[in-house]
Amino acid sequence: MMNFNDYQILARRTSKFKLGESIRENVLMAALGLSGEVGELNDNIKKMFYHQHPTSRIDIEAELGDILWYLSEMAYAFNFNLQDIASNNIRKLERRYPSGFSVEDSLDRKE
Repeated sequence: MMNFNDYQILARRTSKFKLGESIRENVLMAALGLSGEVGELNDNIKKMFYHQHPTSRIDIEAELGDILWYLSEMAYAFNFNLQDIASNNIRKLERRYPSGFSVEDSLDRKE
């Protein structure tokens, strides 16, 4: 099974920006790409719920994959790896919601 670091290495092969190039260009491309792909995902969801268009799981998965690619690019631009981002996020969620999500913990957030 592929982990996040494997994905990030493999996804980088299809990136226009290589190591040592302008971080500015990589960050801008990743930020604009992320917002565009999230917009496409939201458009699919809007059409599914409000226009009764058929939306397949395949379409949603493809949009989520595109979002992951741009997220990977943003992480790369700042010299993060996706595995660390995912692990750190889980640790934060465990601190915030030690027994799983609850309204009480959500209202009493310490961080």
